[in-house]
Amino acid sequence: MRSFRIRISGKTYLVEVEDASKSPVQVIVNGRPFSIEVEWQGAASEATVRPEIVPTSTAHEAVMPAGHRPAQPPTPHVSDSERASVTTVDAPMPGTIVEVRAKPGDTVSRGDELCTLEAMKMRNSIRSPRDGEVEAVLVATGAKVAYGDPLVRFAGPAG
Repeated sequence: MRSFRIRISGKTYLVEVEDASKSPVQVIVNGRPFSIEVEWQGAASEATVRPEIVPTSTAHEAVMPAGHRPAQPPTPHVSDSERASVTTVDAPMPGTIVEVRAKPGDTVSRGDELCTLEAMKMRNSIRSPRDGEVEAVLVATGAKVAYGDPLVRFAGPAG
């Protein structure tokens, strides 16, 4: 299985692709399974892939007729007050911590690098979502982390 980080309209998605030679292709987007059909288009078909993502149905989801799909939910906006209330920074994907830059007691600003996570041979800088003081670093270099594992905890609300 191959994993990709894809950014669409400013929002990042973790996409895991199973065997791309089969049709439909099975993918997992941020933990949710989908089946996609790949349609090759014109002479540039070998260089351009234009997949249409159609969610797989599950037992608890109702099947809607074509043309009656619900509107795409809006991209969530994180307000400054919500960002200030963040108490932990969590792993955005599974991987290995290859560098830890923050230490307990450090004062960090929004955007400062806290640690580096390697996933699929790509290094991802994990940055602070807010200003604040680091209360605890919950990982060490070499640690294996899963999606959502807490990496760093802040001391109280941003101030």
